[in-house]
Amino acid sequence: MEENSVKKRGWVKNAVIIFLSVMLVLTFFSRTIMNHSLPEVATASVTSGSINARIRGTGSVTAGDSYEVVVNQTRKVETVYVKVGDKVETGDVLFVLSDADSSELKDAQELLESLQLSYQRALLDLTDRDYAREDRDIQKARDAMAKANAAMLANTYTPDEITASAAAIREAERNQADLETALAEAEKSVAQYEESVGTLEDQFKTLNSEMDKLSKTIDDEDEQLEELKSGKSNAEEQLRNAMKELTKSKEIVDNLMMTYGEAFNSLKEKAKELFPTYSEDELLIQMGILVDRANEEDYHTPVTQNEVDAYKALIKDINDQRKWENEVEKWQEFIKTGASVQQQIDELNKSIEEHEDELKDKSLQAREINRQLATATQNLTGAQQWRDSMKGRAAAQAELISQLKDADNALQQRKADYDAAEEEYERLKTSLEDLLFALAEQKKNDDKNIARENLDLQDQKKKIARQQELVASLQTDSVGREITAKVSGVVSAVNVTAGRDAAANETLAVIELVDRGYNVRITVTSEQAQKVRVGDSAEVVNYYWGPEIKATLASIVNDPQSQGKSKILVFNITGDVSTGQNLTLSIGQKSANFDSIIPTSAVRSDTNGSFVLVLTAKNTPLGNRYTATRVDVNVLAQDDTQSAVSGLSYGDFVITTSSKPVDAGMQVNLVENP
Repeated sequence: MEENSVKKRGWVKNAVIIFLSVMLVLTFFSRTIMNHSLPEVATASVTSGSINARIRGTGSVTAGDSYEVVVNQTRKVETVYVKVGDKVETGDVLFVLSDADSSELKDAQELLESLQLSYQRALLDLTDRDYAREDRDIQKARDAMAKANAAMLANTYTPDEITASAAAIREAERNQADLETALAEAEKSVAQYEESVGTLEDQFKTLNSEMDKLSKTIDDEDEQLEELKSGKSNAEEQLRNAMKELTKSKEIVDNLMMTYGEAFNSLKEKAKELFPTYSEDELLIQMGILVDRANEEDYHTPVTQNEVDAYKALIKDINDQRKWENEVEKWQEFIKTGASVQQQIDELNKSIEEHEDELKDKSLQAREINRQLATATQNLTGAQQWRDSMKGRAAAQAELISQLKDADNALQQRKADYDAAEEEYERLKTSLEDLLFALAEQKKNDDKNIARENLDLQDQKKKIARQQELVASLQTDSVGREITAKVSGVVSAVNVTAGRDAAANETLAVIELVDRGYNVRITVTSEQAQKVRVGDSAEVVNYYWGPEIKATLASIVNDPQSQGKSKILVFNITGDVSTGQNLTLSIGQKSANFDSIIPTSAVRSDTNGSFVLVLTAKNTPLGNRYTATRVDVNVLAQDDTQSAVSGLSYGDFVITTSSKPVDAGMQVNLVENP
């Protein structure tokens, strides 16, 4: 016996050792797999030191001043002797123009010819004293007045007709509005009665179904009673039947709860808030009261339509489930206490009496609902008849309004025709008076017009003389064929090509005066511009060949395209440079000491501002675990590689690079920094 106990204890010890070994191996491999799946990060420690914050920018070299080559008349360019980048001296030939006259001279000559032609036409258009056309217009105006007067007589009306028509339409529209209000009330009543009839019919059907089930239950219990009396049944069979029915009820309730459970439980919670000490059965009763009062506007506990639908869908099956739970408990207790067959018979007789009483109550409820249904149906019929009557009266009233409006439109049209004819008559009357007056005035002013025409002829002669002087002046001022340089410098732009016209005052070429120095312009933010001053020297970045180039800040001007957000730094450049050359300049403040300096690659930003990910370590039995923790910072200064920040402590480690995207709170795998 002792030998068997020792063998059993040895087997248990061996099993424990094997289990712990397996767990240790699994833990090691899970740790290794997790390390391979985590992002690998490199870090840098927070240090102190100095940073020299500088501003960098790239700009194109331009000359300090320039000269534009222009012509005063439009000429065709035959030859172009220069190109961009050429150096020219004073007197060098730049362009050769054609011998043809300029466009301005041609236009002036054409205008002179036009003025001379106009003068000759004016001699032909002197005033004529024939008034036959005016007499004809006067007669036509008199005939039109007679026609307008006839139209007025054909469309006479009285103001009383207008007033009476408008009043009749207003009265009919008021009656129509009353009828539409009554029709809306009738429609509302019909809808309410239809809803009431539908509800009562559903209740009646439900009660009939429940009564059928009760009748079947009573018949089953009578049969069970007969079986008990005959010795064919026992308590175990009753328990099995009750448990089978309970299972069916639970399945039905569970299926319904998948659809209505959320709304039903919400209604149940409202009942619990009102009656926290009530039992489950009492809460079901209170839930029914809440549903019955759901449509009362002044009720203090609002119930949604989803909760009402859920209660109606579930309450019957929940009551069935409760009933079969009670039956199961009853038969279990019956069997537990060892009740006799006679006790079963007594219980069945009591159950039959209860079910018969319940059937009687259901029958009375069905009779009452049937009575209410008859009343509601009668009310619905009356409401429908009232609605149909209102529809007919509203349609008849609408037809009356249409007829009244047609008559009013005809009356308004007659008024409009009369008013138009009257207006036309008055207009023609005024026109006739104007024609008569104009004829008299024309006859009186013809002598003045002839004198005025003579003055116009004299003015045209003067214009012709002035235009002749302009043509002569253009012929004298026309430039020669060759366009030469007036200054020495470098050609930075040529805007014309051989064979095309050069417009008057158009810039043919631009000569940069390189002996007056060079400029570079760099756009920076307003905040950056506040950190530099006029006269500061700038460093030319990444320029290691050729003679030394010096840059000095000459001025700070507004950037017209940034709406005040940016500034332009203008630098004077000296040294071996040429226009169009791109230079990168660096200018900034003196170096300053800071307590927290980190690599710029560690600084991140989002909508909440700048931040860094700090590496935090946690000791575990299998080694250290590292987590990325967000720390918000303010960037105080930056150079090419480092940033001075606030919000960190000396010795903190910040994440600079990672093999995968890293967010705050993630575990990471630390790799050795190179």
